[in-house]
Amino acid sequence: MLRGEDDCDTFNYWEPEDIETLARELGADCAIETGYMHRDFSTALRHPVADGGA
Repeated sequence: MLRGEDDCDTFNYWEPEDIETLARELGADCAIETGYMHRDFSTALRHPVADGGA
């Protein structure tokens, strides 16, 4: 994902903290990797129900 303010019509920009908030709202676990490329990060969301959890 691209990190920063969403001020572009072509790409979507997010902040890792906003993704963590979204994950909490969805009841999902969230893993975020940063530091591998300038202004870029990767995220994975996992919902417990999808893995057979409660």
